[in-house]
Amino acid sequence: MYYIYILFSESADKYYVGYSQFPNERLLKHNQQENFNTFTRKFRPWKMVALFEVSDDKTLAIKIEQYIKNQKSRKLLEKLCDESHQLSGILAQLIRVRNFGINQRVFRSCGTSRRSKKIYRNVGLFCF
Repeated sequence: MYYIYILFSESADKYYVGYSQFPNERLLKHNQQENFNTFTRKFRPWKMVALFEVSDDKTLAIKIEQYIKNQKSRKLLEKLCDESHQLSGILAQLIRVRNFGINQRVFRSCGTSRRSKKIYRNVGLFCF
């Protein structure tokens, strides 16, 4: 499954849109990896503010990611982050992943230790 994710940097007041099969690992890379995307490296730390299931088709995920980026609209990104906003057009096929933040139920399904939970909480990760 491919996902579209929206990150937000409070320190820079900026949004970033990306796609990935493993959004939690991708967020970790945005926040910690040294030789990674220069845009996101400049504005760390990032927090995931919205997550959408797209499909098993990578091409479709890329198409939707590019559509969102090509709009160059902060207003659109804010609407996508608003859970009460109804998606339309090409975005109507996205399935919002709700409650993707860290909680005990999520960690039990991931089988992670207490120490890992603390590490994940510090970088804003979630897992399925």
